Amino acid sequence: MEHATASILYWTPRVLGCLFAGFVALFALDAFDGKHGAGGSPVAFAIHLIPAAIVLAVVLVAWYWSWAGPILLGGLGTWYVITTWGRMHWSAPVVIAGPCFLLALLFLADALHRSRLGTG
Repeated sequence: MEHATASILYWTPRVLGCLFAGFVALFALDAFDGKHGAGGSPVAFAIHLIPAAIVLAVVLVAWYWSWAGPILLGGLGTWYVITTWGRMHWSAPVVIAGPCFLLALLFLADALHRSRLGTG
């Protein structure tokens, strides 16, 4: 039973983190709205992918150092809330920062479990 718990705590934040990075990448598709022209759309698309790349980089760092996950993902969520406060509808921080905070908690649970077992 301990192995199953450890496996779930290990894989859940990592898989959900990759899925969240993919979700954030979907917002880059608005670069093809026709405002940038044929030459500007690929550049705008690449620029719009930067947040997804940041999320993916943070998840990859947290993949190897579980203790970095709560710090980096919590920081990302906090930064997003601070920078969007009052500028966007309340649902934007919930949709973007909420998963960051959830992932931070999941990585924290994994790190605590691994430290209790002496494997991390």
